[in-house]
Amino acid sequence: MTYGLCENYEVSLKENLLPIGLAEGCFLKNDVLKDHVLTYDDVIIPSDRLCDKIESRTDYIFSINTL
Repeated sequence: MTYGLCENYEVSLKENLLPIGLAEGCFLKNDVLKDHVLTYDDVIIPSDRLCDKIESRTDYIFSINTL
């Protein structure tokens, strides 16, 4: 079971946080404590998912607009 919290975009990038919408299909690399936030470093992401390509493009667009 999972739950999510809202976080500012800049914080999520800085802390490498895994969006809850991208967690489905991922596998944990190690056990994590209850209520521990998940980062991209905590999971193995399946290859060639469209949602990850869209997320990468979104990150690129936001980074251009914040310069």
